[in-house]
Amino acid sequence: MQMKMRKPLALLLCMALVLGSVSVAFAAGETVTATNAVQFTDAQGHWAKTAIEKWAGYGVVNGYEGFFRPDDSITRGEMAVILDNLMDYQVTAKNSFTDLQAGAFYTDAILKANAAGIIKGDGATVRPTDKITREEAAVIMARAFAVAAGTANQTKFADASSISSWAMALVYGMESKSYVQGYEGKFNPKNNVSRAEIVTMMNNIVKAYYTKAGTYTESVAGTAVVKVADVILKGVTISENLIIAEGVGQGDATLDTVTVKGKLVVRGGGENTVEIKGTSSISTVTIEKVGDKLRVMVADGATVKTVDVAAGEEIVITGTVGTVVVAAQDVTVYATAAVVTDVNVSGANSKVIVDAASKIDKITATAPVAISGTGTVTKVDLNAGAAGSSITTPKSELTVASGVTGVTGTGGTAIPAGSTGTNGT
Repeated sequence: MQMKMRKPLALLLCMALVLGSVSVAFAAGETVTATNAVQFTDAQGHWAKTAIEKWAGYGVVNGYEGFFRPDDSITRGEMAVILDNLMDYQVTAKNSFTDLQAGAFYTDAILKANAAGIIKGDGATVRPTDKITREEAAVIMARAFAVAAGTANQTKFADASSISSWAMALVYGMESKSYVQGYEGKFNPKNNVSRAEIVTMMNNIVKAYYTKAGTYTESVAGTAVVKVADVILKGVTISENLIIAEGVGQGDATLDTVTVKGKLVVRGGGENTVEIKGTSSISTVTIEKVGDKLRVMVADGATVKTVDVAAGEEIVITGTVGTVVVAAQDVTVYATAAVVTDVNVSGANSKVIVDAASKIDKITATAPVAISGTGTVTKVDLNAGAAGSSITTPKSELTVASGVTGVTGTGGTAIPAGSTGTNGT
């Protein structure tokens, strides 16, 4: 990235939000070249020119009549459109915002980003035409790219106390990855963000962007986003997160001998299937699928330590995994030809259905859960909060904490609070 020192404003804009070079090593076959990059009159000579033209080539950002307005502030509505273009959100939330009018160019994108949990508003308003602040941009980007929260002891911002309480953790997380950076030691959370800064920050986070079906074999130093179905990653190491985006729809995604050092975040895919096979190594699979059924299949010698069900309706797990964490409410988790060490349920009114070919060593619940099926569940612990649960799996060792009432076993038999025994005998 070239910057002219005689232009202090350009330097300020560059250093205010992003760090270092804006160049990106894209996956093989996905590099934007001069033939498909989009050029803008007012981006020539700009410090963000490479990033702007690259993402315009993908159709993620757009200009108007040959101009991009790189140094203009960006609105919350425009931000939603960019993220929708990037991820291709599939589900539209009901419009409950009093200030979001039908027919505006950003309305559909905001409602989709809202359904995906990326742009939330304050419950009554979403302020689509307001200029987005630096802390708002950092939080929205962190949600979109599954950046983990940070802590106050990680920050070097001198004005950290000026960051809104709702934004602190994710701003610190973005800072820890060098996705945001202060200027002269300050973050300036209430200042506005330019269009060039947003594109450059996105460019620094996303190091591979798969927009065409096919097999890819090049490792990624950063976060990767799979936007379409029928992408196969083979022999690849990804140093940050891998996001199976909403644009995959009900299609398939395959990881064959893939190592993800961050999280595998699954937001797209159908019942056939997100497949993890070969000698793949995934520490955490986070499921954030909105609506429909999703299958995660672990095959061959692949290793998956944790499956975190953060959102979804029907989740099918096949193969061998370590721990399944059911944090979402009203979700049904099917163990189908699965071997699972632990299932921890904290989402209310969830169901765990275990087929005859499956085995779960232990299910622990702190919320009402219905456990059923003909498979093996060796032990069930119902702790405080699990009142009203039911267990109909055969011969599970059962512990019901004191005060946990309304629990029923096989045949609808009432199980007293504070009891320990075996269900199904």
